[in-house]
Formats: sequence, structure tokens, C-alpha cells
Amino acid sequence: MKLLHLVNPVKVDKNHELYTTQNITFESMRRAKRYAEIETFKIILATTQFIEDKEIIPDYFLQLSNLGKSVNDYNTSLVKRKLPLISDILEKTNEVKEVDYIIYSNVDIALMPFFYNSVHEYIKEGHDFISVNRRRIENKYDAVEQLPKMYAELGKSHPGFDCFIFKQSLLEKLHLDQICVGVPFLGVSLLHNLLAVAEKPKVLIDKHLSFHI
Repeated sequence: MKLLHLVNPVKVDKNHELYTTQNITFESMRRAKRYAEIETFKIILATTQFIEDKEIIPDYFLQLSNLGKSVNDYNTSLVKRKLPLISDILEKTNEVKEVDYIIYSNVDIALMPFFYNSVHEYIKEGHDFISVNRRRIENKYDAVEQLPKMYAELGKSHPGFDCFIFKQSLLEKLHLDQICVGVPFLGVSLLHNLLAVAEKPKVLIDKHLSFHI
């Protein structure tokens, strides 16, 4: 089984909250992949990005082709925010052959070390779509070296949707139109789409599988 985990990195300045949380996400994904020693389960960490964001991406990610369009091509009132469309992001997964499951998560969502192992167990139960809500931990961490302490934080549950695992065959059934990332209700839109087409969905509200600072 091949699982492709796709994120959409963005280059930001040092004053932006993503400057540190993004690097923490990257490293947590690398560690979770290393932890998941399952012979029949191949995990590919991948990105798609605008060309100006390429330089911040660690070399352990497979870089899929660059994004071309943004919401600016459809709504000129948003010219100051170059936000990609979620449909364009997910479409890039077609560049990797023979993928069974796709994971899309926001780039500020870090993973617990056993994340992929748990996903594997839910997939074995026959779920074709799994949504994982994050835990919220204290806003006192700002370095990759603090990940062990972040893992130890139980945190609080969060109602938002920001991590989606689904069978690759469901992708062509989604109707995402001009929905862009970086705005409210992206997660709900993607959730409703997947719930509408999945045969055996699973929504995990309060599991300790991912977290956000």
C-alpha cells in the first residue's frame, strides 16, 4: 500500500507564525515516517508549492510540480494574498503513480510519532476516508528541538478540520471549484465533499494524533 502525504509550504518572514510552526511540522512528519516501520505500507512525503517557496522545503520531501494559479486569478480583490486553490493542490497527487491513499494536511499541523501507524490501522478496518482533528497545545514552543515536550502535551480538542486521509479513487469525485486554502471553512468544505462520496468514513474528533501550537 502506498500513501502520499501532501502539504503546501509557503516562504514567510521571521515574524510570521508559520516561520517556526512550519519547520516543526516538517520534522514531525519526518520522524513519524521513520517511526512507521511497516513493510507493506510505503509513505511518501510530498509538497506542491509556488516557485518562490521551493527554497524552504527540506530535501526529504518529494517536490511535485509548482502551482501556477492562485485565487488572484479569480478574485482581484484578494490581490494581496496569493492563496492556491485546494483543487490545484490535490490534483498534483496524480504525478505519483499507484498511490492508494492521499493525506492532505495544513502545513501548521504537526504529527505524533505514531500517526502513520494509527492511520494504517484505520485503513485496515476498511475506511476509505478518515478525518483527524488536531489537539491544541500551549503557545510556548518555537523550536524543533522541543518536539519531545510537545508530544507530551495532552492539549485540548479542537473542532476544526485540517487533516484528511482518503482513497485516491475519491479524488475525481470531489467538487471543489474555486475554494482556496488559507481562509475559514476550507476544512468544512473538504470534509463535506469527502463525506458525500466516501462509503465508510471515519471522523476522529479527539484522538491524540496531531497537534497545533
